Amino acid sequence: METIIHSEVGGFRKGMSYMLAWNGTIPFAFIQVYPRKIVFTYLFFFKNVFTPENVEYIEKYHGIFSPGVHIVHKIKGVSPFILFWSFSCNKLLDAIKSAGFIVR
Repeated sequence: METIIHSEVGGFRKGMSYMLAWNGTIPFAFIQVYPRKIVFTYLFFFKNVFTPENVEYIEKYHGIFSPGVHIVHKIKGVSPFILFWSFSCNKLLDAIKSAGFIVR
């Protein structure tokens, strides 16, 4: 069984770009950080799995009203813009960095 480094309920924004994306507020997204893996679940049963090999970098993103974590990935067939709205971005980014991802 894998050890979870961090898990959090939040919101999401997912689509072609920030302006061309679906937005979901809390509790419509969930993120779990494991060693060398991030599981991003949205709308309760849609799921994307990220590894350091398929993620270019992850960065803090400042929206109009709240901060988030932007996942810049290279997975074909997955929306290019993925943002997880978080109430504890710094803690989440620390966990993601410790899991082996590049954090900017």
